[in-house]
Parts: sequence; structure tokens; C-alpha cells
Amino acid sequence: MRVLIADDQRLFAQALRAALLEYDIDVVGIAEDGAEAVRLVRELAPDVVILDVEMPRATGFEVMERLRAEGTKTRVAVLTGGGSADDRRRAAELGATAFLSKSQTLDEIVESVRLVGALSGIANDAAISNT
Repeated sequence: MRVLIADDQRLFAQALRAALLEYDIDVVGIAEDGAEAVRLVRELAPDVVILDVEMPRATGFEVMERLRAEGTKTRVAVLTGGGSADDRRRAAELGATAFLSKSQTLDEIVESVRLVGALSGIANDAAISNT
């Protein structure tokens, strides 16, 4: 599985990358803002993008809207430090396969990403996490 991490918190993104690599998940890049995330999804066509909600130059939701409009097949795992019910609902409406919290352990996040990668893209709403 090929994964792109889109998170403006560099230290968190690097820690997540290291955790994913330990599980033999190929991290193809790290985007530090929303515009870079859109560009890298277009260029690298990852299987999964782990997408932070709050980023400069385009929020995670704006990135999802652009990717959806382009018809990308990349699955999205939304990752946030907060995460209201409205955010979860909006992520689901935009086609997110999972909604993850930065308060989860790295192992829990990695396992969720592995599940997202294993999904064929059907029944996206059923995969939305309540954590």
C-alpha cells in the first residue's frame, strides 16, 4: 500500500511516517499544506492519503472537495486533533473512509490506515470511526 501523509505538524508527520514504515507501509511523501497535498495526490496517486483537517493553504475538507471533483481513487483517512460530530459528518459526506484522532496511539492509527488500504472503497460510511 502506498500512503501520502498530509499534516502541517512536521514532527507528528515524521513520527507517523516512521510508524507506518515499521509496518512495511510505503510512505510516498509528506505534504505540509493542503495545496501540496492535492498536488502530491495528483502526481503520486497513493492508495491512501492521511489528511489533517486544519492545514494552511487549504483545509483537509477543501482538499477532499478538490479530489472528489477530480474523481480520484485515492482513499482518505481524515486525521485531526479535535473532531466534532459536524467534522465527522462532513468527512463522511466528502467520502472519507475513516476519521482518526491524534489522541489515538500510533499503533491504532497505523492499524486503521491498514484497514483503509484493505477496503475496496464500498460502504465508506460504515468505516467512519467513532473515536
